[in-house]
Amino acid sequence: MKSVVLFCSLVAALLNGSFAHAHPKHVVTEPLSDLQVTDRADFLKMQLVASRKLEESWSDVEAGAVEVREVNDRRFWIVRYDDRGEAQDRLYMVLDVLGNLVTINDTGRI
Repeated sequence: MKSVVLFCSLVAALLNGSFAHAHPKHVVTEPLSDLQVTDRADFLKMQLVASRKLEESWSDVEAGAVEVREVNDRRFWIVRYDDRGEAQDRLYMVLDVLGNLVTINDTGRI
């Protein structure tokens, strides 16, 4: 009788799957919404300015057009920044659907 109870407990534990969860730092994230993309791009832009990988003049430039592009069955957010200063530069930040920076350039190419 003890072995039957032990066997049933073992089967219940295996079916429960509570031990099969991912490690605690693993977070399942949702794709960014239209409203979140600009905030995320601004945050990343300020990080690049703070780490001196992007000129400080970009810190005051607000996001302009935002679009979605598909390349090889992957979706990307393209956020455009137009610097209206003397140089009138343009900056594109390409983010994946989760908000990770893919590339930053002046052409908008992925």
